[in-house]
Amino acid sequence: MHTLPPPPHTEEKLKEELNHAKELTRTQSQPQEAFACIASAARTANRVVAISKNEAENSLDPEFKSSLEQGQDAVTKCTFVSLLIVTSILK
Repeated sequence: MHTLPPPPHTEEKLKEELNHAKELTRTQSQPQEAFACIASAARTANRVVAISKNEAENSLDPEFKSSLEQGQDAVTKCTFVSLLIVTSILK
């Protein structure tokens, strides 16, 4: 079975950005900075999805492709939901 190493510090970076945005959102102290954190996290997530799509296209292993596609869907849905939640709080 194929496994890709995660991009360096991607998961930690995403968690930090989202946690920082959550804290800023709770306090409603700096909405622009909260939005910037969410936007950065979304860009990072989109890069992860793009890399996994490229790997899926180049793979001949149907199981690996399916696993990557499921991961892509999960990351995309989580990113979209996070953006919706934060933008609704910041309104």
